[in-house]
Amino acid sequence: MRSSRDTNTEALSPETSGNGATPPPSLDAEQQQALDNKISLAQRLLLPNPDELNAVATQLVIPIIKKTSPLEYFRTHPSMRLTMLMTAPDTAAIEPPIYGVMPEAVPPLKREKIQPEVYTLYPLVFDTKPLTYKLLQVKPPLSGKKWDGYNLGRRLAAEIAVDKWIAMRGIPGGYEACDPDPEAKFPEVVWPKKRSGDGWIEWSEDDWIEKSLGVTGQLIFDDTHEIFKQIRHLK
Repeated sequence: MRSSRDTNTEALSPETSGNGATPPPSLDAEQQQALDNKISLAQRLLLPNPDELNAVATQLVIPIIKKTSPLEYFRTHPSMRLTMLMTAPDTAAIEPPIYGVMPEAVPPLKREKIQPEVYTLYPLVFDTKPLTYKLLQVKPPLSGKKWDGYNLGRRLAAEIAVDKWIAMRGIPGGYEACDPDPEAKFPEVVWPKKRSGDGWIEWSEDDWIEKSLGVTGQLIFDDTHEIFKQIRHLK
């Protein structure tokens, strides 16, 4: 007695497979060779990736910010603090660029009635994929003066974020640190590294300054810097 399975199998067209799909046409020798040539093209053309592409990725530029987004969670480097003289001479701009000032540039700036002030930059790592990095700008008060709410809020938030992930959100007159949901998952904290000999080491203070102010031309070494043309209204 023939089973229904035998009957169904016999009913299949020779042009179809058991799942009803049409099998791909067979290739002659010339077509197969052309296909093989295309497949091997990338293998012949591409070189192996250099070690750097398989290692730690780093940002090309580290932005300096006054505040974070309310939706951004971040951590602060446990020990790195960049305290330096800085100035933002373009007071008419909504977000004036800030410059790092070397000691030799202080006298010519003062002659132009521009007084550099002390700032501290806190390295932050943000919960993004991949991780991203920024420097949080905090301006301490002058000697004998009190902290204003915004700079104090930024400083306190940065200190809290050394030990845990937080978001910094604005409140009247300052900022507050906000904890994430207890079920939130965060990545392992990793700080930028550079190759040293056969291994990798974390960025130094010089590396952070170069990646933020140096690459954008915002380090004033002396009165030959381009900013003096703007200050003196020169072409």
